[in-house]
Amino acid sequence: MQFKNFIPAAFKIYIPAAVGLILIGFLYVSTNMLGFSQQYMDYLIKTVQETPEKFGNWTGVDNEQANEAITKESGAMAQISRVYENPLFGESINLYFIAGISFRVAMHSPIVCYPGSGFEQQGEVQTFDFDYIYTDSQTGKKYARKATFFTVVFKKESHSERVFWAWNDGSGWVAPQFARLHYGGHIPLCKCYFSYVDNSPSVYDFDKKYIVDFAGRFLSDLDNRMIVDGKVPSESIKINLGEPIDGVQQSIDEPDSTPTETDVEPTEFPSSDSFDSLIKNSETINE
Repeated sequence: MQFKNFIPAAFKIYIPAAVGLILIGFLYVSTNMLGFSQQYMDYLIKTVQETPEKFGNWTGVDNEQANEAITKESGAMAQISRVYENPLFGESINLYFIAGISFRVAMHSPIVCYPGSGFEQQGEVQTFDFDYIYTDSQTGKKYARKATFFTVVFKKESHSERVFWAWNDGSGWVAPQFARLHYGGHIPLCKCYFSYVDNSPSVYDFDKKYIVDFAGRFLSDLDNRMIVDGKVPSESIKINLGEPIDGVQQSIDEPDSTPTETDVEPTEFPSSDSFDSLIKNSETINE
């Protein structure tokens, strides 16, 4: 009798445990195995590592604070952390650009990292579209592309910083509300932050021509290196290149004279006369 009673009790204990182990195993496989391409991961790593130190009149200096602890926490398998300056604008842009596996790269965002460093988020997160141009290296044909970034201001004492961030699996820069759900657990993924420090009330404005100029140049250069003949080396990545552009000349020449309003306007990138029109409806991000 005791033995007969023991069997149901054992099943009550071990069957749920076995089911739990199976589920854990399934989650591990789906998170760490499915969708992974080492070849494409190596490609993204190389793309990040070869980020130029100069875009037009923007010249970058590596940020020494990007240490191993930061790299490990972010899940970066390759990273660039630089401060780019432009004498024409008299401004600087912080760039943080990484590649890694989506499980880690999609998990962290500024709304988690900045408050963790003592910053307070100012208002709700919004989205902002940067317009830029991709030039097909084989045909020379140009396409108008759009990159959607999240943005918000963070403040710590007298330090105010506007941050833009987005993710890219090779198909384009987007700002999904739940990035980990959007990308899944284990695909090669890039993440990028742009930020600038402005301790005046204008940090809450979007009409910063220098961030639009820098982003346009960076994103254009990146696409021109990442996309070859309209494709990236991954069969699972499909790219919408955007609308073809006729008659657009893309010159890397910069004016040597003191900049005027015409000088600093990035004429080789799509015009953005009204920055307000680029701001989408605000949305709170809960990740």
